[in-house]
Amino acid sequence: MGRDRSADGDSGDLTEPRELSRNGVRLVYRTDGDPDARPLVLLHGLGADHSMWGPQIDRYPDEGYHLIVPDVRGFGDSDPVPSFEIEDCADDLAAIIDDYGVDAAAVAGVSMGSLIAQVFAAKYPERVTRLVLSDTFSSVHGVRARVLSRVATAMLSIVPTGLQIRLVESQYDAPADEPIREYFRTQLVETDRDQLVRARRAVNAFDGRDDLHRIDAPTLVVVGDDNPGWFVELARETAEGIPDARFEELPGGSDPSNLTATDAFDDAVLAFLADARS
Repeated sequence: MGRDRSADGDSGDLTEPRELSRNGVRLVYRTDGDPDARPLVLLHGLGADHSMWGPQIDRYPDEGYHLIVPDVRGFGDSDPVPSFEIEDCADDLAAIIDDYGVDAAAVAGVSMGSLIAQVFAAKYPERVTRLVLSDTFSSVHGVRARVLSRVATAMLSIVPTGLQIRLVESQYDAPADEPIREYFRTQLVETDRDQLVRARRAVNAFDGRDDLHRIDAPTLVVVGDDNPGWFVELARETAEGIPDARFEELPGGSDPSNLTATDAFDDAVLAFLADARS
């Protein structure tokens, strides 16, 4: 089979992309690992694609998981869309696992991917065995959160891409930070700006608080403790709204924690999945 490349620059083990169409939108996903192993869906963040999961793609198949890694509509190799809704992305995931022939899977999402995972787990509870939500929230509320979210949207709309990249690279300038720089290069360079803005507006408008009680899969909520305090509290509120959810802060992590605190993220996620197997 052909191989892809992962976010850390090493050769990943993803298969050639698979395609399907839902309501005229071409969706692309990739897989890795033993098909008889436990299925695990990985949902990327805003503006990225499947490659942001590079460190996990390198490790998780060896831990006994069969990965299903989509490019969310509007990003990566999936089709651009004239409008963007989180619920559409959740319905896309249902179509993807149908296409692949999986009845149910563990689902992990980071940032925007965690919103998709929330909606999917609430709408299709029978299809989710375990749920991991990283750097997540169920609503952007509070004055500071709303203002900063609107500022982020404005920056995507009007600040030149080159300047945005330089700002990110000045913040993550250590050699070990290359996966993070690659993530943001993907976000800022390879994705159409209109798609980014549409998705960002959908993220800002998301409110899943009334549906959290519908999630009945064992759930882990993690958030990097280097995120602003208000962001950590939004993640904590999400955990409190999901019956019996676990909440954990990851030392040194920020959004996306799977790249900024990879070891802590992987240790927490793999321990949770292993503990929940019985």
